[in-house]
Amino acid sequence: QFMVTNRLTGPEVAAQADALSLPTSVNEFLQGELGHPVGGFPEPFRSQVLKKAGLKAIEGRPGAELAPLDFAALKKELEEDYGELANDGFELRPDTDKLSAALYPQVFKEYAEFAAEYGRVGVIPTAAFLAPMEPGQRISVQIEHGKSLLIKFLSSSAELDEKGQRTCYFELNGVQREVRVFDRTEEAKQKGKGGKAIVLAPRADKSNPGHVGAPMPGTVISLHCAAGDAVLKGAKVAVLSAMKMETVVSASKDGVVKRVLPAEGDLLSAGDLIVEIE
Repeated sequence: QFMVTNRLTGPEVAAQADALSLPTSVNEFLQGELGHPVGGFPEPFRSQVLKKAGLKAIEGRPGAELAPLDFAALKKELEEDYGELANDGFELRPDTDKLSAALYPQVFKEYAEFAAEYGRVGVIPTAAFLAPMEPGQRISVQIEHGKSLLIKFLSSSAELDEKGQRTCYFELNGVQREVRVFDRTEEAKQKGKGGKAIVLAPRADKSNPGHVGAPMPGTVISLHCAAGDAVLKGAKVAVLSAMKMETVVSASKDGVVKRVLPAEGDLLSAGDLIVEIE
């Protein structure tokens, strides 16, 4: 996905190993978190990537270096952290969720918070969950045995309000309902109510070495610099998350941060400017 989004070939990735902000999963794979492939890792590509990411190569079986895990303590920690999030959409299952939390702590945290806010989205048909419904489209959602909701999408408002929201109209078991949702398409970034711009995301200038852009679409989960900070080339400036894959975004040069554009939680498109360095 990273290579497709950035239109990179294998040789181009290898040639830019010390400059690209590769996804965390790629860095950890090259580190040896999943073991070693037959024939070993490609060099000097691996060493260049690990040096940029500040990681030490794992030699031998990666699991041998893991510290023992106290499952009883983890179960108690989950109950303390997520027990209060329980509602109709999320029910903590400590005996089974502890394994998910142990293997993928950040992914489990996102899952628990998402489920607590949006409910049991697992009952929604996959196509309707992944892509917007078309006007007139109907779906059936079985919320429990013998009980289904018939949902028909009617239309959405033509204009966005000043907050970038659209009103969507639909029928729920024949009764008309409406809900306001954020429009996260490119149009929402450029137009607001009455044609006024509400969120105009600046784009990184690829010819400017001081522009650090989003290497792929994703949500800003953390920022690691502020205006006025001195940074070194390769230093972590932000972390993005997309489809459960984290990507560390690094400084493109030595210098002083002139401005940081997004805030934590913002949704970015590939190429959106994150940090400008002087």
